[in-house]
Amino acid sequence: MSKATDEFLALAHHQEVGLPVTVVRLFNTTGPRQTGAYGMVVPRFVRQAIEGRPLTVYGDGSQMRCFTNVRDVVAALMALAATPAAIGDVVNVGTRARSRSVTLPLWCAKSSAPTRPSS
Repeated sequence: MSKATDEFLALAHHQEVGLPVTVVRLFNTTGPRQTGAYGMVVPRFVRQAIEGRPLTVYGDGSQMRCFTNVRDVVAALMALAATPAAIGDVVNVGTRARSRSVTLPLWCAKSSAPTRPSS
């Protein structure tokens, strides 16, 4: 099944039997202990930078992405769970701050570079 089918079925069940359902769409969630097990771009770039490998950018790097910190996502989910008006609705959880795909590997390389303690 697809995500769209899952959403449709959940909302239909809400309408038919009154199950309290809120469909939440998460966009590019990032944060500590992210493993990259599902092809996530940030952990892949960080791993490549730490290992000293070239950072892989697909296409020309001009694609725009929005990244949301996991702490903000958790806060949004908790707020939605406590908001009866969200029942039966579809909510996008993300950020409006966009970055180009080509700038992300540069940030990852800089952020994961080894540092020395100041003397």
